[in-house]
Amino acid sequence: MAVKATLKKEIAPKAAAEVKTEVKATEAAAEVKVEAKKEAVKKEVKADAKKVATKAVKAAETKATEVKKATTEAKKTVAKKAAEVKEAVKTSAPKKETAKKAAPAKKAAPAKKAAAKAEVIIEVAERQYTVAELEKIASDVWVYDLDKKASELKSVKIYANPAQSKAFCVFNGNDDLKAEFFI
Repeated sequence: MAVKATLKKEIAPKAAAEVKTEVKATEAAAEVKVEAKKEAVKKEVKADAKKVATKAVKAAETKATEVKKATTEAKKTVAKKAAEVKEAVKTSAPKKETAKKAAPAKKAAPAKKAAAKAEVIIEVAERQYTVAELEKIASDVWVYDLDKKASELKSVKIYANPAQSKAFCVFNGNDDLKAEFFI
């Protein structure tokens, strides 16, 4: 009996220490897995935000291209009409040589063609934001949160993430000057 009691006293603490070591190793491995998953989720969220921003930029670029085409067509039409008016004035004015010079003919005002305007609206949690509103919020973050002068703000890139109800900003093209805000 004395041998059994002695063995229990010697073996029990060693076994307990081994179990504690195994538990700590298991906890550390689990923590590493959790951190890896966190990083993977962060990368996925950033990729999603970039996709949304890229789609918005492409849509805006498409609209800008359409506006440029419409403007070019309008300029061509105006130039044609102006040429027609000049020709009409030349052919209709009789040539008389007198002491007085004829007053120059008035040109007809060119017809202005209304260009299509593009407006981007981002909807988050039943609230809508225009690009101008997001720019205003970003400039307020620049002035009030980052304590910078408004005159120092040269450019801002806004990445809207409706899934998180956040927008991320990069100011003046510098990745060190960035902020995020809820929308």
